[in-house]
Amino acid sequence: MKFYTIKLIFQYIVYRFSAKSGRGHGIHSPFIYDFTQNVLSQKSNDSKLISIQRQRQNLIKLKGLISPSNFGAGAKLNLKPVSIASVVCKQSVLPRFGQILYNLCKWMNSQYIMEIGTSIGVSTMYLASACENGSVVTLEGEDSRIAIANSSIKRLGLNNVVFLQGNFQQTLPLALESVPKLDFVFFDGNHTKEATLNYFNLCLSKVHENSVFVFDDIRWNDEMYEAWNEIVENLSVTISIDLFKMGIVFFRKGIIKQHFNINY
Repeated sequence: MKFYTIKLIFQYIVYRFSAKSGRGHGIHSPFIYDFTQNVLSQKSNDSKLISIQRQRQNLIKLKGLISPSNFGAGAKLNLKPVSIASVVCKQSVLPRFGQILYNLCKWMNSQYIMEIGTSIGVSTMYLASACENGSVVTLEGEDSRIAIANSSIKRLGLNNVVFLQGNFQQTLPLALESVPKLDFVFFDGNHTKEATLNYFNLCLSKVHENSVFVFDDIRWNDEMYEAWNEIVENLSVTISIDLFKMGIVFFRKGIIKQHFNINY
């Protein structure tokens, strides 16, 4: 772990030297400039985001423990029950990255959204709030986490979320059958190379020119970073954005393949 931490620091230094400004300075692609203005620089504090933040604080205040996840790359590391507050603070999407999900979903006008890895539903709240006229299908292995996520969704008054519980290898094909296309996919489940690439390739079957895929924790471990680099090189991907923690890919046609490191 210490060796990987040192490697991560080195990666960050290299990344910062090559990264473009999150405000769009020095970016010549009109699409990516619009992305920086509408997604990264948009610090909206509308009522939906305020409600999400309030519910996030409510979760942190909960005293209960939940069972560790039995799924994913970190399953063997989580042998004891963990506090809900710990899951919110250490495992769930941070507010600044939640806002990216929210802004990106609205900017792309996404209607058919899928989330691979619900956990206790913090990111689900951002996605569902951004597309109230659309739908979110979210996959989670642990039913205790789904229960907490569902409670949060109800407290926000949202009714556009479908939860699927079980192993992603079984639930993802079922989820894909239930939607005509994929406008937006948030990958935050099993952080292994094999699993990530498998989920990515399965989701490609429902991709279209305006689809966007977001990958969380692309540097969570060596495997995840290797998977991210393979995804960037995939022939279906025409635009890729590295935010160091998150990776975003687009499938727009008729353009030269481009990759951007953007400081956020």
